[in-house]
Amino acid sequence: LPLTLEGALQRDTVALARGVLHVLGKDVSGRGVVYYDPGRHDWNLYSVDSMLRAHWYFVETCSEQSDDGVDVVGIVNQRNESMANFSRKYCMHVLDIERRYLPVRISGIHGCHPNFFFGECIAPVLKFLMKKEWRLLFQIHRGLGREVVDKLTSFGIPRDIIPSSIGGDRNLDIASWLE
Repeated sequence: LPLTLEGALQRDTVALARGVLHVLGKDVSGRGVVYYDPGRHDWNLYSVDSMLRAHWYFVETCSEQSDDGVDVVGIVNQRNESMANFSRKYCMHVLDIERRYLPVRISGIHGCHPNFFFGECIAPVLKFLMKKEWRLLFQIHRGLGREVVDKLTSFGIPRDIIPSSIGGDRNLDIASWLE
């Protein structure tokens, strides 16, 4: 079955409609921008496998919007992230899928509004352990909404595609996007 809403994803509508992932458009360099809000995960509503298929679909759709069909930038809203929303299995599979199977190139990952523990303790250790090429792609943005938006725009992400949930102008409507 093709990876479409009517094909292989027809059983994954709850995972798709949860609003964990959104395709936002392009940055000024023509790269697709995908938004991930892990605080919206509710693992009681869908399986890890269902969310993995949804993740694959959103990232693939995002890469199709980029000018070269390959480059993708990720924005992660860490504001409401908690251990209740975390799935180690999901994270490990996402990293494996993106590294080995998806025909995309991650051009940047922007973590926005991290909690103190992640922003001050975990992120520095993660960056230290990452290969140099990944360290350069991984950015953490703290501050008020406007400050975070200013940092994102300095990386070429237009204010009008940055979600309002992190201080930008874009109101996300996953139901309309999925239609």
